[in-house]
Amino acid sequence: MTLAEYMKTLSPEQKESYAQRCGTTVAYLFQLSGGHSKASGPLARNLAAQSGGLVRLEALRPDIFGELKAASASAVRAASPA
Repeated sequence: MTLAEYMKTLSPEQKESYAQRCGTTVAYLFQLSGGHSKASGPLARNLAAQSGGLVRLEALRPDIFGELKAASASAVRAASPA
């Protein structure tokens, strides 16, 4: 799920609570969800964790976490016996 999709599921009070738990503001969450800003690695991890894993790291920062996921999958395939 993307951050924009997740934000649509939250009430205004829940958005405020989520932002506080993540160490940011609701305004910044809207900037992130609209693609106007990019979350730092640590903030992306907080956003994913505080959403209970609903917001995916790969959706927040595919340039960072998409590559790690692909590299991890490649390493698993390389380590598996043929």
